[in-house]
Amino acid sequence: MALSWKRSLIYGVILTIAAVTYWVYSETSGPRFDQGLQKREADMKKTLPRKVDDITTLEDVKYEGTKNVYWLSIDAGGSIDASDLQHRTQSLLCSNGDIARKIKEKGFSYEYHYVNKERVSLGTFTIADCP
Repeated sequence: MALSWKRSLIYGVILTIAAVTYWVYSETSGPRFDQGLQKREADMKKTLPRKVDDITTLEDVKYEGTKNVYWLSIDAGGSIDASDLQHRTQSLLCSNGDIARKIKEKGFSYEYHYVNKERVSLGTFTIADCP
């Protein structure tokens, strides 16, 4: 059971990264970058909440100038190791060239907020650098 929800979390993170990659793909800097992210935020909000895997639901997303913020809920028993989730997310984000470049060159960051089905915080973290 524990391996199953961990795998589901990883799939959720991968799907979130795919959405982020879509958001930043072929966007440059300045007003065009901002306008593109604002439009994609509005488009994405129309589809929320959205199940990203069996136990993870993307509930909200927000573009805040130099970062994207994601709110997700997890429907799984037990506790979540937020530091492990953060490490895995950072590895996945930084392995994507477009995202790593946005982080390094533009100082862009990605913030994640996880709660359980009872709305208790499971973890919050920000990815703001790539090794």
